[in-house]
Amino acid sequence: MDPLDDLRLLYPDGVFVEHEPKSESYWRAETALFGIVTEGCAIGFGLDLEHETPRRILVIWVEPLNNGDFGEYATFKFIEDEFGPYRAILFSYYDGFEGRPGFKSRFAAINFMKQNYPDYQEFKTQ
Repeated sequence: MDPLDDLRLLYPDGVFVEHEPKSESYWRAETALFGIVTEGCAIGFGLDLEHETPRRILVIWVEPLNNGDFGEYATFKFIEDEFGPYRAILFSYYDGFEGRPGFKSRFAAINFMKQNYPDYQEFKTQ
């Protein structure tokens, strides 16, 4: 199954924002979660190998609402068992506020992902 479909099937009960301590960007991500899940497009994927069982990573970009604004960039990790994913955790979120990176195009978001997370692969769409 497409990882974006996995994420959408888990929402809302199985999708969480993780950040300690809770910051302004955490609250913006919490507020934006519905739009990220429903309107976002998958731009990349990878594996988090820092756990006993590797976790799939999904990178999503959401187009800006207004021309000239920044879109939203979010990274989720899936927690899975033998039946498939049962939880997704948003663990990084960029929206151009508070000095955080911001991206006005899908191309810019993909370039950021490739430069900062070279192990992630671009998600090719049909």
